[in-house]
Amino acid sequence: MTIHGSEVDRSEEWESLKARYLRAMGERRPSSARGLHHYALLCSDVERTINFYQELLEFPLVELFENRDYRGSTHFFFDVGHDNYLAFFDFPGLDLGEYREVLVGCTT
Repeated sequence: MTIHGSEVDRSEEWESLKARYLRAMGERRPSSARGLHHYALLCSDVERTINFYQELLEFPLVELFENRDYRGSTHFFFDVGHDNYLAFFDFPGLDLGEYREVLVGCTT
């Protein structure tokens, strides 16, 4: 029998992971990362996305061009500070279906 959601008690596992890996701010090693060049997401409406990120959140639009891998698709970037960018693609004509929230797992 598989147990899901609220029936699962993983508190011991989480406490064990925190005890082994989580360090207080002053005890953590500095990150080896120097930033994230860009993180890419999909959008369904380029202008609406620009209005939200540039006008509301005040992340300046810094680049916009045709996606080299999908003709007619827009690839555009917002500056989110410290030489890091948030990138978007739209894929007109590609039927991705209606939006639905999904859970994405990680594997090792």
